Parts: sequence; C-alpha cells; structure tokens
Amino acid sequence: MPRTTLQNETIREKRKQSIINAGAKLFAIRGYDNVTSDDIAAEAKCSHGLFYHYFQSKKDLLKTLLIHAKETFLAPIIESYNENEPGSEIFKRTVESVITSINSSEINCYIVFLVLTLPTFNKELNKSFDRKFLSFLMNIIEKGQKEGKIISGDPKIIAANFYFMLLGMSYAKIRFQNHDEDNIYNKETFFSLFMIN
Repeated sequence: MPRTTLQNETIREKRKQSIINAGAKLFAIRGYDNVTSDDIAAEAKCSHGLFYHYFQSKKDLLKTLLIHAKETFLAPIIESYNENEPGSEIFKRTVESVITSINSSEINCYIVFLVLTLPTFNKELNKSFDRKFLSFLMNIIEKGQKEGKIISGDPKIIAANFYFMLLGMSYAKIRFQNHDEDNIYNKETFFSLFMIN
C-alpha cells in the first residue's frame, strides 16, 4: 500500500530535522569552518544528495540554525522590549529565555553554543548577531544599574561575563552530555551573581 501524503511529509520532515541536528552538533563541536557537507551527511546517516535536496550548502544550513536560534530565544526578548520596563525585569527574562533553551534539549544546547561561538569561528557570518546581543545586554544592565537592581561595574564587562557564562554552561552540557532536569544550571545562579536583592 502506498504512503499517504501526510506520511511522506512526516518522513521528509524527519530527514530534514536529522540533517539540521547533525549540522548543529558538528558546527558547535568542530567549528563551522572545520565541517563539510559530507561530514553533516555522514553524521545524519543520509546521502550527500539528500543533504543537497534540503539545503543548497552548509552556509544555507547555518542560516536555518541561526533563524531557529533567533526565533527560539532572542527574538521574543528583543521584540517584547519596552523602554518603560525595568532593566532588571528584562535581564531576568533574558536569562530565563536562554537557560530554558539550553536546558530544553540537546539540539537547542548545540544551537545556543554555536550562536555564542560563531564570531570566534567565522566573524563574517555572525557579527551582526554578536553585536546586537552584547549591545542589548549592555543596555539592560546599565538600565538595571541605574535602578539599583544590577551589580555595579562596567556594563560592557558585566555583559561579557554573562555572555561567557552562558557559553560555558552550554559547553559543559555538550561536553558532559548533562541534560537532566535536576542539573546545577538555573536562573537563580545567574540572578545571584548579577542582581542585587
């Protein structure tokens, strides 16, 4: 009996997601420039041709991953930004969004790590994201400092520390494959380090 249209679509989506997951994992672990489309196909256990059926190039796959990252944890924060809202509340929402993404699944952990490290591996591909995210962090930190809710110090240095803590957290979860619900990475840790009660 032939497959239904829905069954065929489900199979196509699973294959595509397998390629996306393989690309996220390899880009995060090896770095974008050190991965080929053949590497991704091998990791996804699919043919070279099937990779190119879904993506024009590894750069096309990377764009898909970056769009996913922005839609998953960055866009909701930036789009909901209200200049009348306390900076400390925006900071809390930012922490919650990113940590939730990291803790939610292995693939999201790879994507967060990839997004945070991409400027190191390939400055041309992700410089606008890097600048926007750090600039956004600096602005909300400075605003929270004026409210007396975020620790004092240079907002640029505090934002960089926060950025590197997220990077370290996602790396540790990838390296040690620690994706259990009762892990030590939580929003309260970040709040205690950066916020004033």
